[in-house]
Amino acid sequence: MPDQPEARSGRPRLQDGSLAKPPKTTKLAPHVQAHAREAIETLAHHDRDAGWPPRVKNCQDVAQVVPLRFETPFPPRLQRQYVDAALRHPEVKALLHGRSELLGCHLVSHKHRAGRGHCVRVCFANYTAKHLVEVHLRELNVESVARRPSHAHPEAAIEMAQAIALARKHPDLSTQVAALDAHVILQVPPADSPYENHRCLLVTFTDRNDPHVEREALFAAVVDLNLQKVLKAGRCPCSPGGAVPSGDG
Repeated sequence: MPDQPEARSGRPRLQDGSLAKPPKTTKLAPHVQAHAREAIETLAHHDRDAGWPPRVKNCQDVAQVVPLRFETPFPPRLQRQYVDAALRHPEVKALLHGRSELLGCHLVSHKHRAGRGHCVRVCFANYTAKHLVEVHLRELNVESVARRPSHAHPEAAIEMAQAIALARKHPDLSTQVAALDAHVILQVPPADSPYENHRCLLVTFTDRNDPHVEREALFAAVVDLNLQKVLKAGRCPCSPGGAVPSGDG
């Protein structure tokens, strides 16, 4: 009896009686095959019983890795030079009349100026006049000076320190927040607020031993840096036994 096509080919028949098409074989490119061989060889040197992270078999030596320290492209000493150059400009001096503070000195990227030296933005807050002063410089030369809204720059480190200190000293919080962590974010007062255009910061206090990733805000305060005053302070409404913070703002 002659061999059936199915027996000769080893392929099963479909419902219509035809033979199934042979499975397609994928041929890996040479560089992929080389990477696969390297991966298999690397795994062969690992001790599978050591768990995670992987360890090389019979490896006993432990070395302390010391990270290399590289100088940043915009170190503090150079930032200070740019701030001083901005402060010497007569227009900047006029706009900073009163009580002011440096908010930041940052490198600015300009595609059309690639390779032409440092392009820098220096920003100051004028708490007396209730505006920001933004200065753009290139290679220590002032290119532009602009008056900006009070909320046009995020909270600066020095502002955060001031706001936290004022909040911790408030009589409604001083005893409750001594052992809590503080967090700060800039707030923008509404247009109809008596504190419009002021630099106001929201300070929240959380349990530093809280095991949860998203810590619950226990106490909060709204601090006006223009007035150097706490506008609102108290227990957060979402905290256990919380109530709306008291205050005049």
